[in-house]
Amino acid sequence: MILDRRLLVGSVALLLAAGTWAYRQAQDAVQEEQSIRRAAFSYYSSTILGDAEGCLKVARLPMIAIRDGKITNHSADVLRTLVRQIGNRAGVAGASEEVRKQVVGNMLRVFDDAEIRLLGAKTATVVFTVKPSPSKDVGELLAELVLTKADGEWRVIAEITDSSPAPPMPQLPETPSR
Repeated sequence: MILDRRLLVGSVALLLAAGTWAYRQAQDAVQEEQSIRRAAFSYYSSTILGDAEGCLKVARLPMIAIRDGKITNHSADVLRTLVRQIGNRAGVAGASEEVRKQVVGNMLRVFDDAEIRLLGAKTATVVFTVKPSPSKDVGELLAELVLTKADGEWRVIAEITDSSPAPPMPQLPETPSR
C-alpha cells in the first residue's frame, strides 16, 4: 500500500515536471517567433518609412538583396541611400504622424500573418505579402527576409523580392480525413 502511494506520488511529480518543461518549451518557442517577427517588422517598416538608421539597427552588414534573381550586396552607405529613396518614393517619409501610424498599423497586420520558418537555431525566414492579389487570376506580390541570430538578437541578412507577383495557387479539393 505504501509502495503504491509512493509510486503514485512519484508519477504525479514526474508528470508535473514534464508538463512544466513542455510549457516552458512552448513559451520559449512563442517568444522566439515574436523576436523574429519584431526584427522583420522593424526592418521592413523602417525601410518603408525611410528610416535608414532604424533599418540598420536590425540589419547585419553587408546585407544581400536579391531582386528578380539579381544579387547585390548592400553596405551601410548603400542601404542608407536606398532606404531614403524608398521612403521618398512611398510618400511616407515626410507624411504626417497620422499617416505614418496608419502605415505601421497596416504593416503590423501583414507581419502578424507572415509565415515564419526556422531553418535551424540561428537562421529563419519570414515570407510576407507586399501587395495582395487584385483578383483570383493574379497572385500576390511577396517578399522574403532571411534572418540570423547573433548575440541573442535577430538580424536581417538578406531580402528577396520579385517585381512580378507569384502565380496564384490552384484550389485543391479537400482530402477526406480517415
